[in-house]
Amino acid sequence: MTLLAVFSDPVVADLLASESAHCILVGHLNQQLCLLAASKKHRTCTGFETGHNPLLERYGTQICLSMSEALKDGMGWSGDVLLPNGWTQVRLWKHGIYGLIQEQPQHLGNTESQSASPETTQAPATEPEIHAGKLEGSVLLQLDMQGCIVAANHHLRAFLEVGSDELQGIRAEHLVHPADRTSLRRALTQLTQQTDTLDMWFRLRNIHGQVAGFDWTAARQGAGIMLVGKGSKARLEQALVKSEERIHRILESIDDAFFAMDQHGTVSYVNAQGAEFLGVQASNLQGQLLWNKVPRLKKSPLFGLLHRENAHLQAENFQWEDPQTERWFQVKTHPSDDLITVFLADITELKHQENKARHEALHDALTNLPNRRALINSLTDLIENQQVQGFKMALLFIDLDGFKSVNDTLGHDNGDDLLKQVATRLCAVVRHSDIVARLSGDEFVVALPAIESPEDASAVGKKIVDVISNSPFALGGEKIYVGASVGISLFHNSVAVPTPC
Repeated sequence: MTLLAVFSDPVVADLLASESAHCILVGHLNQQLCLLAASKKHRTCTGFETGHNPLLERYGTQICLSMSEALKDGMGWSGDVLLPNGWTQVRLWKHGIYGLIQEQPQHLGNTESQSASPETTQAPATEPEIHAGKLEGSVLLQLDMQGCIVAANHHLRAFLEVGSDELQGIRAEHLVHPADRTSLRRALTQLTQQTDTLDMWFRLRNIHGQVAGFDWTAARQGAGIMLVGKGSKARLEQALVKSEERIHRILESIDDAFFAMDQHGTVSYVNAQGAEFLGVQASNLQGQLLWNKVPRLKKSPLFGLLHRENAHLQAENFQWEDPQTERWFQVKTHPSDDLITVFLADITELKHQENKARHEALHDALTNLPNRRALINSLTDLIENQQVQGFKMALLFIDLDGFKSVNDTLGHDNGDDLLKQVATRLCAVVRHSDIVARLSGDEFVVALPAIESPEDASAVGKKIVDVISNSPFALGGEKIYVGASVGISLFHNSVAVPTPC
């Protein structure tokens, strides 16, 4: 907190401007407690014109040292100190890195206490945190018609941590949370003009910046206004109910399936999309074990995540295909101490697009055969498979004879039709484990993994030549014959596969 922010605080500003309160703003400079500002009354009464350090002149070395150490430790300090005007209660409370010292004259009837030294009567203390819910009774605030404080009861002073004299004359709105001041001004205007009683709600803020909300009843009382406030627990409960209703509306409006359960799988909430996905009415799911109501989920990763041994639950994000609907879902789980929330977004269309893009990247668009890249990937996997001993493979390179003439005489459309028919015939004469690929143009490759001998490769090569050359192709209403040239290469597992250009 900057010094400018401290001076900008309305409560601090009012105290320093007060003509009735002894108030001093202090801070550390070169490890020493120093005076930064003082209230008008304090300056008038003490002057602080003599001595190098006015705090030392007024309180003495020991007390200044105690207050300095307390402020460094983030604590408050209080003690009865003998000053020129008699025994005075001196209190310090922290305000960020700064401190506020206030003096309150004491009337001590005990002679033993009067003769005690300041050093033995002071007692460092941490200022308690007081919230509206901890107050024992109602808070009362009496104002004049201009909105200035006339009096406050001890419950309110306890929360604000100020004395009654320190509040007198301060505008009440300076104690109110900035966001609620307009409401207070409007209510006070209404009370002064036309209304005898009024119910309202606003928050108060004490010197430590703690905020508490109160339900207030305000009433005209003679020439002033009396406000009675109670800690607004009911308002907090209403806010929680509204928050739950708002969350419920959000969860029901989203497209994702959503449900919440404990770490055993007992469902506590499910939205409409979630019930539709699970195939069970929401009323039949709540309070029931998910796996009993939806057995198919026992085979899902979600069941595995919750039943891993010695596993610490953490947020998970994975994709899962529902075997019943054959739809894909993006599953996100968010565990907390006593609850696991699950979101399922339908990504079936996205998976179809991904699969299509992957297929197009590895297949020839015309014949739908594996392309050069797919062939290289497959051959690499086959050759690097160390589980097969004495692995042999044959590659058959096929080139069509007369393909250029077909393109020139019948056109490219018929040329493309010829390539598709050739691809169909090649696939018909090989095993399901063999690979038929199109490299480019009229060039095809057939890979024969795990052959027994070179004669096996030659036999397949002869079948390919026969199936292409012996039967005509129907193109553009005509029957066209083309030939095929086949080259055979034999590979062993020690041969490297060339990478694609």
